[in-house]
Amino acid sequence: TRLRKKAYTKKLKELVDDLERQREEEDRAKDVLASRALEEVHHRNTVVHSFLHCRARDERDRRKWAQVLDEDCVLTLPITPYRFFPRGEVHKGVRVVQG
Repeated sequence: TRLRKKAYTKKLKELVDDLERQREEEDRAKDVLASRALEEVHHRNTVVHSFLHCRARDERDRRKWAQVLDEDCVLTLPITPYRFFPRGEVHKGVRVVQG
């Protein structure tokens, strides 16, 4: 009976150790995913900030825009009566800016 009890206790301790190791690995994996997600959010915020900065300054230099956007980027904007824009940009009731 004592030997069975010791074997059972030993088996339970091994099971607890395995479960703790598994939990630590899962925690590390979650930390890595959270870190990647945070980096992605930071990168997106930086790109949006750069885009809005160039747009607010009415930047005309294509090299600066190329640092922020791809050439095939399409931006849809509402039609604003208080802001000038070429009539050729209007498609189906919205303003479409390409490139």
